[in-house]
Amino acid sequence: MPVSYYVRENKITTPPSYYCQTTAEETLGDDRVAELIHLMNPSITAAQVRTVLQNFQLVVTEQVADGKFVKLKNFVSFMPRIQARLDLPTDDIPSDAVKVAAKIPKELNRAVQNIATYERLGYPSKAPKVVVGYETKTEYPRFIREGYPFRLTGKNIGFDGTDEDLGIFLLDANENEIEQDKIGLNDPSNVIITADFGGEPAGSPNVEKTLLCRNRYTRNGTLREGSYEYVRSMNFISSEQVEMFVAGAEATGPVQAVQHDAEAEECRVEAILKPDNTMTLAIGPYIGEMGTAVILPTGGGEITLQGVTSGVDVILTVADTNAYQALYDFLLTRGRYVLEVCTMDQFGGA
Repeated sequence: MPVSYYVRENKITTPPSYYCQTTAEETLGDDRVAELIHLMNPSITAAQVRTVLQNFQLVVTEQVADGKFVKLKNFVSFMPRIQARLDLPTDDIPSDAVKVAAKIPKELNRAVQNIATYERLGYPSKAPKVVVGYETKTEYPRFIREGYPFRLTGKNIGFDGTDEDLGIFLLDANENEIEQDKIGLNDPSNVIITADFGGEPAGSPNVEKTLLCRNRYTRNGTLREGSYEYVRSMNFISSEQVEMFVAGAEATGPVQAVQHDAEAEECRVEAILKPDNTMTLAIGPYIGEMGTAVILPTGGGEITLQGVTSGVDVILTVADTNAYQALYDFLLTRGRYVLEVCTMDQFGGA
């Protein structure tokens, strides 16, 4: 993703000059940073990363308050600064005189410059844009569940509820469009809906959804639409339906479930396309830590996963080279990470 910027006029100079104002396509918080580190190294869970980040903040706070400088090589330094104006040299300083200063080294600037690309933007379109979407109970990204709150965060997504053309609409893989009429929050940058699938939730291949945000900048203005794609609902795995990671309205997916010997249970499967272009699958309970990620053999094959019911293996397969490539393309298109939340029946055992 490039560094996006607008060109602005500086009218206080003579003659007028121009400067570049950057704009954030996405603001990463603790949770998102933790997810990205987990993707780079699946052996470290996102929860563990969040704990380290919280402890890091605590250590820096305590050490700087103790008058120490904290210097992270080639990254950033933190140090205390006292900002106070004294009438007499013997005056006491205020209790809140100390401020935290940060210094960015040239090595970090150079590292960013070496990989950065740039995108010059025109005037803002005011079109709705969703940046983040997640089910609020689990906070799983891009997971939506019938009857549960789903939060959208972005720009210009709030809408006038008295205008029947505006709002949040769910488009399923069968091109059914359902207006979301249970709105818990309606702000310009945050909307919470209670997900409505328009009836009984459908299993694979009707798992992948798109959320449409429709708005007007002014009451009588042009109708503008933004979309948030690749949202996934619960998949239902049984002996009659074994397809996983199905894209859109396709009938089959690149991964099939082969065997699950436990009683029916809810679980989740993570598929990751790593920076070295290997792919991993891992399984875990609906709530809780994921099991160990397993690297898919190049060209496909069966893999055995552990991480749900104790002592029970779950066997998945990527049938052949074509299925392996299909999974690769699927993950690459969707940001290298996809979470498949499932209800998995007992099937395939002896």
